[in-house]
Amino acid sequence: MLADKVLNQQMLLSGAGFALYNESKNKSWQLAWLYRSLHHPQRLVNKLCLNKASQHFVDYQTFSWFSIVQETEKGYLHGPYVDYICNSTYTLTYLYPVYFEKKLIGVAATDVMVGQLEQILRDSLGDDYLPVVMTTLSGRILFSNLPHYRVGELKPNDALTAHLKSQYFTLWGEGCECGAMPP
Repeated sequence: MLADKVLNQQMLLSGAGFALYNESKNKSWQLAWLYRSLHHPQRLVNKLCLNKASQHFVDYQTFSWFSIVQETEKGYLHGPYVDYICNSTYTLTYLYPVYFEKKLIGVAATDVMVGQLEQILRDSLGDDYLPVVMTTLSGRILFSNLPHYRVGELKPNDALTAHLKSQYFTLWGEGCECGAMPP
């Protein structure tokens, strides 16, 4: 499985899989998901759900992220949110639509635990860097090296200046004469 290969190569990723799209609400959906165990990071756990009567079934087609990917036909960064299904931690999920003969057949996805991302950013942004806050486009905080900005909360309207905007996130910092974040 491709998800197995991706997860073994990228330790930052905590889960990966594929949700098969089915236009008929009467048929069973198919969801294959592989995730890294919190207690045994080298061990991957496989979840395969083919039966919507299953106790563990989640109808992902009712979730906002599925609708957004389906409508925009583009990749989408969802979160942060608490992933109660796999790891019960703050998680970011990147979703991307998959097409066959110009028809949507499903959504491929990968998960990143926010705590792991925070650790990497914190290690990269030592004391020599300006204070920074990273948010989703909707303003939900993904990372901050400032103590009064908490992951998952909405960034308040305050004196921070947007220094870098991408299609997935915005980096905010305190105003400076140079007008840009340090490298």
